[in-house]
Amino acid sequence: MNKYLLWIIVPSVFFICLQYHFFGNRLEKKRRVYSGKNEFTVGFYNLENLFDTINDPKINDEEFLPASANLWGTERYVRKLNHMAEVISAMNTPQGIDILGVCEIENVQVLTDLVNHKKLKDYHYRIVHFDSPDARGIDVALFYNKTKFTFLKASPVKVNYDEKDFATRDILWTTLLMGTDTLHVFVNHWPSRRGGTEQSEPKRIAAATALNNALQRIGSNPNSRVVIMGDFNDEPTDKSLTTIFKTYDVPQPNCNTCLINPMIALKEQKLGSHFYRGHYSMLDQILFTQNLSRPEFYDRDYRAVRIVKEDFMLKVDSATSVKRPSRTFEGQRYNGGYSDHLPVYTSLIMN
Repeated sequence: MNKYLLWIIVPSVFFICLQYHFFGNRLEKKRRVYSGKNEFTVGFYNLENLFDTINDPKINDEEFLPASANLWGTERYVRKLNHMAEVISAMNTPQGIDILGVCEIENVQVLTDLVNHKKLKDYHYRIVHFDSPDARGIDVALFYNKTKFTFLKASPVKVNYDEKDFATRDILWTTLLMGTDTLHVFVNHWPSRRGGTEQSEPKRIAAATALNNALQRIGSNPNSRVVIMGDFNDEPTDKSLTTIFKTYDVPQPNCNTCLINPMIALKEQKLGSHFYRGHYSMLDQILFTQNLSRPEFYDRDYRAVRIVKEDFMLKVDSATSVKRPSRTFEGQRYNGGYSDHLPVYTSLIMN
């Protein structure tokens, strides 16, 4: 062999081996993160009026009773449960979602009926729930996989607003253990845009303030791990989510109080979880502290963040020809669909 060619080949082979020695181990460590016990999935789904058929005199549930205009009897209730279980089981199949926040549910009984559904029994869900002061009686709740997480404590976070007879959903604060690591999870359903987006915005800022006050109680310890999820009735770039919190679409250096909101990137792609008047909005979101970020999030690679949009959940909008969520009711007409929202989920890592 030509001696000059040897001078080229030998150093090149040595350099490649050296690269593998130093960088191959790093790549292998990064790969191991995905299959380790420190990985978990979180999701959120607005179940749109999951009511039972029994009258509760303490709340305004008259719309969802057998004798109401909605004719909300056993058949329709069971169909609703079947649909909700079908969607939840389609999230991150076949493993399922480890921590799932839900909203627009009436009480703990509908939650119990749902987690006992045959499609969800293998997910080993336990329920966290408190009754909220909302006039319609709709609450938020949390399901968690008992084989992955241990329950520590939970409490409702009240939302206060200076308006007569104001009442809205509490924020649910749950503390879980994954091994020896503590995780704080907040489930939200902020006040709606009824009456106009700008006119109702102060109510959502009040909810953001209540959430922030709870976060202050946790502190800015770099080891504090927090997940915030919900139907915020605002988009990622709206004031309620940007003026009170430090939210970013990629992790920031040396920022213990920064929250990552990957839905910022999804909104830029014109994606959304709720369809209204011809277009999608990104109302359903999952935020988290930087120490839960996956490695690819640093490169703004959010393929691990999903909006569940299966064909069986959708119908074609007659005005725009766009596929949109198929609702239980279209106005006063029973449609027998699923929800007016699409669920969202992502995979995180206990770094």
